[in-house]
Amino acid sequence: MDILEILKTLSGPVAAIGLCVGLWQYGRAQRWKKAEFVAAQIKDFEANPLVRRAMKMLDFRSGSFVVDGMEIHFDGQILACAVPFEQLVPECLGKDAEIRLAFCDFFDGIERMHHFVEAGLVTTDHLKPYLPYWFRRFTTTHCKPQEFVDSIWTFIDGYEYTGVRALAGMFGFAPPDPKQATQRTDEWLKKQKQQLVGAGSPAAKCP
Repeated sequence: MDILEILKTLSGPVAAIGLCVGLWQYGRAQRWKKAEFVAAQIKDFEANPLVRRAMKMLDFRSGSFVVDGMEIHFDGQILACAVPFEQLVPECLGKDAEIRLAFCDFFDGIERMHHFVEAGLVTTDHLKPYLPYWFRRFTTTHCKPQEFVDSIWTFIDGYEYTGVRALAGMFGFAPPDPKQATQRTDEWLKKQKQQLVGAGSPAAKCP
Protein backbone atom coordinates (compact mmCIF):
# COMPACT_ATOMS: atom_id res chain seq x y z
CA MET A 1 0.00 0.00 0.00
CA ASP A 2 1.53 3.31 -1.05
CA ILE A 3 1.31 6.59 0.87
CA LEU A 4 -1.60 7.85 -1.22
CA GLU A 5 -3.75 4.84 -0.34
CA ILE A 6 -2.86 5.22 3.36
CA LEU A 7 -3.96 8.86 3.35
CA LYS A 8 -7.21 7.92 1.63
CA THR A 9 -7.87 5.28 4.28
CA LEU A 10 -7.25 7.73 7.16
CA SER A 11 -9.08 10.69 5.67
CA GLY A 12 -12.49 9.57 6.98
CA PRO A 13 -11.55 9.11 10.68
CA VAL A 14 -9.31 12.19 10.66
CA ALA A 15 -12.09 14.32 9.22
CA ALA A 16 -14.51 13.03 11.86
CA ILE A 17 -12.05 13.81 14.64
CA GLY A 18 -11.43 17.24 13.19
CA LEU A 19 -15.18 17.89 13.06
CA CYS A 20 -15.62 16.82 16.70
CA VAL A 21 -12.74 19.03 17.84
CA GLY A 22 -14.18 21.94 15.87
CA LEU A 23 -17.63 21.48 17.39
CA TRP A 24 -16.16 21.24 20.89
CA GLN A 25 -14.17 24.44 20.39
CA TYR A 26 -17.24 26.19 18.99
CA GLY A 27 -19.36 25.06 21.94
CA ARG A 28 -16.76 26.23 24.43
CA ALA A 29 -16.51 29.62 22.70
CA GLN A 30 -20.30 29.99 22.80
CA ARG A 31 -20.41 29.14 26.50
CA TRP A 32 -17.76 31.76 27.20
CA LYS A 33 -19.67 34.35 25.18
CA LYS A 34 -22.87 33.63 27.11
CA ALA A 35 -21.04 33.79 30.44
CA GLU A 36 -19.47 37.11 29.46
CA PHE A 37 -22.86 38.42 28.31
CA VAL A 38 -24.50 37.51 31.63
CA ALA A 39 -21.61 39.00 33.62
CA ALA A 40 -21.97 42.28 31.70
CA GLN A 41 -25.73 42.36 32.27
CA ILE A 42 -25.32 41.69 35.99
CA LYS A 43 -22.65 44.39 36.23
CA ASP A 44 -25.00 46.95 34.67
CA PHE A 45 -27.86 45.73 36.88
CA GLU A 46 -25.88 46.11 40.09
CA ALA A 47 -24.48 49.50 39.01
CA ASN A 48 -27.98 51.00 39.12
CA PRO A 49 -28.25 53.08 42.35
CA LEU A 50 -31.92 52.15 42.77
CA VAL A 51 -31.13 48.46 42.41
CA ARG A 52 -28.38 48.76 45.02
CA ARG A 53 -30.89 50.45 47.33
CA ALA A 54 -33.35 47.57 46.85
CA MET A 55 -30.58 45.06 47.51
CA LYS A 56 -29.72 46.86 50.75
CA MET A 57 -33.33 46.68 51.86
CA LEU A 58 -33.46 42.97 51.03
CA ASP A 59 -30.10 42.14 52.56
CA PHE A 60 -30.51 43.81 55.96
CA ARG A 61 -33.20 43.34 58.57
CA SER A 62 -33.23 47.10 59.18
CA GLY A 63 -31.35 50.19 58.11
CA SER A 64 -31.75 53.50 56.31
CA PHE A 65 -30.82 55.43 53.19
CA VAL A 66 -30.97 59.09 52.22
CA VAL A 67 -32.79 60.55 49.20
CA ASP A 68 -32.57 64.30 48.54
CA GLY A 69 -31.78 64.97 52.18
CA MET A 70 -34.64 62.77 53.43
CA GLU A 71 -33.57 59.84 55.58
CA ILE A 72 -35.71 56.78 55.05
CA HIS A 73 -35.62 54.02 57.64
CA PHE A 74 -36.67 50.50 56.81
CA ASP A 75 -37.29 47.14 58.40
CA GLY A 76 -39.48 44.19 57.48
CA GLN A 77 -42.71 45.79 58.67
CA ILE A 78 -42.01 49.20 57.12
CA LEU A 79 -41.29 47.55 53.78
CA ALA A 80 -44.41 45.41 54.08
CA CYS A 81 -46.42 48.62 54.52
CA ALA A 82 -44.69 50.44 51.67
CA VAL A 83 -44.88 48.04 48.75
CA PRO A 84 -48.57 46.99 48.47
CA PHE A 85 -50.81 48.95 46.12
CA GLU A 86 -52.88 50.21 49.02
CA GLN A 87 -51.03 52.95 50.89
CA LEU A 88 -50.97 52.58 54.66
CA VAL A 89 -51.05 56.31 55.48
CA PRO A 90 -50.98 59.35 53.15
CA GLU A 91 -48.30 61.03 55.29
CA CYS A 92 -45.80 58.35 54.24
CA LEU A 93 -46.44 58.66 50.50
CA GLY A 94 -43.04 60.24 49.74
CA LYS A 95 -41.08 57.59 51.60
CA ASP A 96 -43.19 54.77 50.23
CA ALA A 97 -42.63 56.08 46.70
CA GLU A 98 -38.84 55.96 47.09
CA ILE A 99 -39.01 52.39 48.36
CA ARG A 100 -41.28 51.38 45.48
CA LEU A 101 -39.03 53.04 42.88
CA ALA A 102 -36.09 50.98 44.11
CA PHE A 103 -38.02 47.73 43.88
CA CYS A 104 -39.41 48.66 40.46
CA ASP A 105 -35.90 48.97 39.03
CA PHE A 106 -34.81 45.81 40.83
CA PHE A 107 -37.63 43.69 39.44
CA ASP A 108 -37.38 45.33 36.01
CA GLY A 109 -33.81 44.00 35.88
CA ILE A 110 -34.80 40.49 36.93
CA GLU A 111 -37.65 40.52 34.42
CA ARG A 112 -35.12 41.37 31.72
CA MET A 113 -32.98 38.37 32.73
CA HIS A 114 -36.01 36.14 32.25
CA HIS A 115 -36.50 37.55 28.75
CA PHE A 116 -32.93 36.46 27.94
CA VAL A 117 -33.75 32.94 29.14
CA GLU A 118 -36.98 32.84 27.12
CA ALA A 119 -35.14 34.02 24.01
CA GLY A 120 -32.58 31.25 24.41
CA LEU A 121 -29.69 33.70 24.81
CA VAL A 122 -28.78 32.21 28.20
CA THR A 123 -29.95 29.45 30.54
CA THR A 124 -30.80 29.54 34.22
CA ASP A 125 -27.44 27.87 34.86
CA HIS A 126 -25.77 31.07 33.67
CA LEU A 127 -27.83 33.07 36.17
CA LYS A 128 -27.43 30.76 39.17
CA PRO A 129 -24.21 32.39 40.44
CA TYR A 130 -26.03 35.72 40.72
CA LEU A 131 -29.79 35.61 41.29
CA PRO A 132 -30.90 32.79 43.65
CA TYR A 133 -29.39 34.64 46.62
CA TRP A 134 -31.80 37.54 46.05
CA PHE A 135 -34.78 35.31 45.37
CA ARG A 136 -34.18 33.69 48.73
CA ARG A 137 -34.32 37.15 50.33
CA PHE A 138 -37.82 38.01 49.08
CA THR A 139 -39.38 34.56 48.65
CA THR A 140 -38.58 32.98 52.04
CA THR A 141 -38.68 34.15 55.64
CA HIS A 142 -34.92 33.63 55.96
CA CYS A 143 -34.30 37.35 56.43
CA LYS A 144 -37.74 38.99 56.34
CA PRO A 145 -41.07 38.39 58.13
CA GLN A 146 -43.95 36.64 56.40
CA GLU A 147 -45.87 39.90 56.00
CA PHE A 148 -43.03 41.26 53.86
CA VAL A 149 -42.88 38.12 51.69
CA ASP A 150 -46.65 38.33 51.10
CA SER A 151 -46.52 42.07 50.49
CA ILE A 152 -43.62 42.02 48.02
CA TRP A 153 -45.31 39.26 46.02
CA THR A 154 -48.53 41.29 45.80
CA PHE A 155 -46.27 44.00 44.36
CA ILE A 156 -44.64 41.56 41.90
CA ASP A 157 -47.94 40.06 40.77
CA GLY A 158 -49.76 43.40 40.77
CA TYR A 159 -47.23 44.90 38.38
CA GLU A 160 -47.31 41.69 36.32
CA TYR A 161 -43.67 40.74 36.72
CA THR A 162 -44.50 37.31 35.36
CA GLY A 163 -40.87 36.62 34.53
CA VAL A 164 -39.88 37.09 38.16
CA ARG A 165 -42.40 34.44 39.25
CA ALA A 166 -41.26 32.14 36.43
CA LEU A 167 -37.59 32.47 37.40
CA ALA A 168 -38.46 31.79 41.03
CA GLY A 169 -39.86 28.42 39.99
CA MET A 170 -36.87 27.69 37.76
CA PHE A 171 -34.55 28.31 40.71
CA GLY A 172 -36.59 25.98 42.93
CA PHE A 173 -38.41 28.58 45.03
CA ALA A 174 -42.12 28.48 45.80
CA PRO A 175 -43.65 31.98 45.84
CA PRO A 176 -46.90 32.37 47.79
CA ASP A 177 -50.18 31.87 45.98
CA PRO A 178 -51.28 35.31 44.67
CA LYS A 179 -54.78 35.20 46.15
CA GLN A 180 -53.60 33.96 49.53
CA ALA A 181 -50.77 36.50 49.66
CA THR A 182 -53.18 39.33 48.80
CA GLN A 183 -55.65 38.19 51.43
CA ARG A 184 -53.00 37.92 54.15
CA THR A 185 -51.56 41.31 53.16
CA ASP A 186 -54.98 43.00 53.29
CA GLU A 187 -55.68 41.52 56.72
CA TRP A 188 -52.27 42.55 58.02
CA LEU A 189 -52.66 46.11 56.69
CA LYS A 190 -56.04 46.46 58.36
CA LYS A 191 -54.50 45.52 61.69
CA GLN A 192 -51.71 48.04 61.14
CA LYS A 193 -54.21 50.77 60.34
CA GLN A 194 -56.19 50.01 63.50
CA GLN A 195 -53.02 50.23 65.57
CA LEU A 196 -52.09 53.57 63.98
CA VAL A 197 -55.54 54.99 64.56
CA GLY A 198 -55.26 53.92 68.18
CA ALA A 199 -51.78 55.42 68.56
CA GLY A 200 -52.66 58.67 66.81
CA SER A 201 -49.16 60.13 66.98
CA PRO A 202 -47.13 61.40 63.99
CA ALA A 203 -44.22 59.20 65.04
CA ALA A 204 -46.44 56.13 64.90
CA LYS A 205 -47.86 57.17 61.54
CA CYS A 206 -44.61 57.59 59.66
CA PRO A 207 -41.78 55.41 61.00
